[in-house]
Amino acid sequence: MTVTSFNLVTKAPTLGVRHLQVLFLFSCGALAIHQRMNLSVGIVAMTNANSSNPNYPEYIFTEQQKSYILGSQFWGSCFTQLIGGYLSSRYGTKILLMCISLITSLLSLATPWAVSLGGWQLLCGVRFLQGLAMGGSWPCFYTHLAKWCPKAERNRLGGIMQTGLDIGTAIGFALSGVLAASPFGWHSIFYVPGFLGLLWCLLWSRYGASSPAMSPFISAVELKYIELAQEQEHSHASTAPPVPWLQIFTSRPYLVLAFCKMSQAFNFYTLMQQIPRYIHGIFRYNIQINALLSALPFVVMCLMSYFFVFLADYLTRRCNIPLVVLRKTINSLASWIPAVALIALSFVQAENVLGSISCMTVAVAAIAGQAIGSSLA
Repeated sequence: MTVTSFNLVTKAPTLGVRHLQVLFLFSCGALAIHQRMNLSVGIVAMTNANSSNPNYPEYIFTEQQKSYILGSQFWGSCFTQLIGGYLSSRYGTKILLMCISLITSLLSLATPWAVSLGGWQLLCGVRFLQGLAMGGSWPCFYTHLAKWCPKAERNRLGGIMQTGLDIGTAIGFALSGVLAASPFGWHSIFYVPGFLGLLWCLLWSRYGASSPAMSPFISAVELKYIELAQEQEHSHASTAPPVPWLQIFTSRPYLVLAFCKMSQAFNFYTLMQQIPRYIHGIFRYNIQINALLSALPFVVMCLMSYFFVFLADYLTRRCNIPLVVLRKTINSLASWIPAVALIALSFVQAENVLGSISCMTVAVAAIAGQAIGSSLA
C-alpha cells in the first residue's frame, strides 16, 4: 500500500504504534526508578526486621556502610550515560534497551542473594553494576522518542514518558512497604520489579522497534505520517557545525544552569534515598506506614509536574509573559523553595510529624519545576 497524500503530516491515527512505544518507555522508566529507589525502603527492612517481617534475616550495617550501599548505584550510572547516547543513536534502541532492562532485572533478582553471600560489600558491587547498566537507559529514552514522535507531538508524549519516573517513585515507595511487611518479606522488594522487568523485556522484544520503518505492526498511514513529519523537520535543519566544547564549558549561562541542575538533583536524590530512614529513625513507624509517608512527597511532586506544565502554557498564551522569563522564574523557585523547606525542617521538633512531613513534601514537590528549566539549554 502506497500513501502519497502530503496532508498526512497533519492527520494521523489518534492511537497508533507510536503511542505504544511511548507506553513502553513510560513503563520502563517506572521500573527503572523503582529498581533504583527500592533499596531506600529495603535497607530499613533488612536492618530492622521487627519493623517489617521478623521471619526474614536482619543485617547490621554501620551508617557509613549504608551510605556506600545507597550511593553505589549512582556511581555506576555516572559512567554510561554518554556511551548510552552514542550507542542508541548509532545502532538503535531496541536491542540496547532490552539488554539494559534484562541486566538490571537479573541484578535486582540477585540482590537478596548478594547480601546473604557477601554482605554489604557484594551488595555494593551488585548495585554498582546495576547503575552501570541503568545509566545507559536515560539517553535511550530520548533517542527513541525522537525517532518515533513528530515534533508537534514530542512535548506531550515526552511529558507522558517523563511522568513514568515520578509514578514509579511514588508507587515504588508504597509497594515496597507492603511487600516488606508481607509473608514474602523484604526479599520481595527486589523480586517483584525484577520479574516485572523480565516480563517487560519479553513484550518489548515482540512489539518494540528502533524506528517506525522497522515495526511490523505500524500501519502505512501512521508510517507515512511520521516519515513526512521527520522529513519536514530535517529539511529545515542545516548541516550541524562542530560542537564548540570550549565555548560551552566557559559559558556563564551554561555553568549557572549546570550548577542549578546539580543542586536540584542533589536535593531530590538525597530526599529520595533518606526519607524512609529519616521517618524510621525519628518516628519509629512500621515499614508500611513509613513507605506510605515516604511516597506522599513524590505523589504530590507528580501532580505538581502537571501543574507547572499547565501553568506555563496558560501564562504564556493568556498573560503574554515571555517564555524565557517564565522558565527562569519557575526553575528558580524549584531551587529556592526546597532550600527554605529543608532549612525549616531542621527547626521542626522531633515529635511534630505533620510539620516534618509537610517540609519534606514541599521540598520534593517544588523540584517538579525543574522540568521547565531543562528547556533553557
